[in-house]
Amino acid sequence: MLEAVVVTMWLESSDGKLSEHRVGISRDCEQTVRNLYEEYEDKPQKVIAVKCDTAENIKFKQEKFKGLYPYDD
Repeated sequence: MLEAVVVTMWLESSDGKLSEHRVGISRDCEQTVRNLYEEYEDKPQKVIAVKCDTAENIKFKQEKFKGLYPYDD
């Protein structure tokens, strides 16, 4: 059984600014990554990184880093 993952990607615009985009949920991380790189191949934005996180991993990070940032509740 494949586990669902949350896919996040980072893009660099033509002026060098970076932006983070949550792509959505997928069951096939590798195929999703391939599709994203192909989709942005001919666009002015450049894919810098793509990351797939499981729900467990996201929960762990939220607990571990809670309170580190001023905007955390």
